[in-house]
Amino acid sequence: MHHPPSRPHRASRRLPPQALALFEPQASIPSAPTVVGDMVETSPRLLQWLRTRRVCLAVTTGESGKVLTLGAGPDGLIAFDVNCEGPSAVLLTEKGLHVAAQRRLWRFDDALSDGESFLGADRLCLPSQCRPTGAIGIEDLAVEDSGKLLAAVSAFNCVARINSRGDLKPVWRPSFIDKVIREDRCHLTGFCLREGAVAYVTVTAASNAKDGWRAVNNGGQVIDAATHCSVAEGLDQPRAPRLYRNKLWALESGSGALGWIDCEARRFEHFAKVPGVARGLRFVGDHALVMTSGVAGIHWINLKTGKTDHQLTLRGAIAEAIDVAVIPGETVPRLAGLSFADSGLEEPERIAG
Repeated sequence: MHHPPSRPHRASRRLPPQALALFEPQASIPSAPTVVGDMVETSPRLLQWLRTRRVCLAVTTGESGKVLTLGAGPDGLIAFDVNCEGPSAVLLTEKGLHVAAQRRLWRFDDALSDGESFLGADRLCLPSQCRPTGAIGIEDLAVEDSGKLLAAVSAFNCVARINSRGDLKPVWRPSFIDKVIREDRCHLTGFCLREGAVAYVTVTAASNAKDGWRAVNNGGQVIDAATHCSVAEGLDQPRAPRLYRNKLWALESGSGALGWIDCEARRFEHFAKVPGVARGLRFVGDHALVMTSGVAGIHWINLKTGKTDHQLTLRGAIAEAIDVAVIPGETVPRLAGLSFADSGLEEPERIAG
């Protein structure tokens, strides 16, 4: 299926080595780590949690327009940030990150070899690929076993592969959606994989009309992708379905709830509640990391007790935390800015046949 671009298409490409050589990271990367003060508030034992598990975090902030990398330093929490237009979903890769922005899908790769450093850091992630997608509403990301990138695309009501040019090839859509068209009908918000295939999908409402989901309250569903049958209904803006430790977890954004799905009873079991609007969900050991907007931050929910063990709150101009990637290693990665790599790219809106 092919949807012609709204304007002439210049294909996205992996940025060539000579382009990266011209990029001057010193111009957009601070010479020293930022010791977080007014921007971030953390609970007392969070630094110890990060050190014990030897992990750092990459956080996207939506309309606030930043991607933050955070970790425990010798003198407290340290952070780097890079400006990015409307960053939403983020996904860890072997060498860096995929970051979905408002009109582009970026990939950052570590440009340093073993033993190299840059301004004291041993990980410098530069933008190595840009896929111009247009404003299609990428809500979630995952990678198939084949290595192909999948995205939850709310503007087209589907889960789609995104190729290197930014074209979409739909691989799944709800049975009540009669065709793939650029109309946000059901507001598809997330998905997860099982054995490399799309397993479960969340939608805000079972609507087949343009913007129909906006008129429905508590019409959200979690859908079994194989059978196209819902396993939970009547939810308040569900998102981020995740299979973890033999349970299907999900968020209910409207109520701020984290819960799991009893598929036999077709019921959402509330497990914990966070302040604000629940947005992103990841798991590390015995904790669920829940991202929130309104009260922007991350909440570490203990999977044994349901209590919040740790919390990170974003202050100031940052009003929302959308998604998080958990990055192994004690050194906080530095991300380079996008201004050079972003220049001159078109914004096609295509579906590949």
